[in-house]
Amino acid sequence: MTGRKFCVGDKVLILLPTELKKLFMQWKGPFDIMATVGAYEYRINVNGKEKIFHANLLKTYIKGDTTSNGDANG
Repeated sequence: MTGRKFCVGDKVLILLPTELKKLFMQWKGPFDIMATVGAYEYRINVNGKEKIFHANLLKTYIKGDTTSNGDANG
């Protein structure tokens, strides 16, 4: 079994419920990994609150994966 591994300082996206429909999930972020908590859990600062997420809810943030946000490169 291969698992997702992240390091402190990595940028990740988190699979979170949408604002309107709590049963629908969407990728939000990027957020920074603050600390490792166990083998597959990570402490992440989300909007000023530190929360712990399992690796199954995280994926590596790649800068080019987002839609254009008005910058010159996008």
